[in-house]
Amino acid sequence: MLDNDENSPYSNPIARRIRQVLLYFNYEELCRHPNKDISCISSKANTSHVLNSILAAYRDDPRSSKSPQCRRDKITGYYVRRGRWWWRLASTLGVGILLLGNTSLIKAFVAFSQKTRLGTVRKFEASESMVKSLMLGQLTFDPHEFLFNADVGLLRPDELARIQSEDEQALAVQLSQDLWEEVDAEKDAMRKMADFLGWDSDNVALIRPETPNVVNPKKGTR
Repeated sequence: MLDNDENSPYSNPIARRIRQVLLYFNYEELCRHPNKDISCISSKANTSHVLNSILAAYRDDPRSSKSPQCRRDKITGYYVRRGRWWWRLASTLGVGILLLGNTSLIKAFVAFSQKTRLGTVRKFEASESMVKSLMLGQLTFDPHEFLFNADVGLLRPDELARIQSEDEQALAVQLSQDLWEEVDAEKDAMRKMADFLGWDSDNVALIRPETPNVVNPKKGTR
């Protein structure tokens, strides 16, 4: 259905979001409840087994002529990833976002990022020339060197530290003197999923409880 929806001129964004989330749910459920014959192998191998099982059941896959890796990447790198991100938003902001998420909400996220993630946004802008060349097939330099060169790379260690520092300073400026509880979107998403799917206590116990981080404008995260 997701493949059909992707190619349809009458694509319904609400239906697409819900389908992506449901696929993500199923993917997580399969990864957490492997068949008995693979219960003792690594999580990476288990994930591969789950993807192979999905492909085996998807008999009318339009990418059946492509390599298994290409077909797996479409599932995890596109559909499951989008479902995961939608669910992280839904579990922290409210599941109604799947119905009501719109351009104005995206604008709010952009405005927040521009105010609180100055280092990250600056790096996005600095990467524009490379991304543009890559998109237009005009890449005339080594992207790895462009990003990771020890002296001038955009993502060299000291530059990453600088980005983080700029982000933290920008966030501190925006916060009031009151303490803000830092949201762990991934953990909240798993808890909400457990509630939705009616997982038993053993499944919920897989989510390790931790003390929430608190952000202080003057002292940072503690």
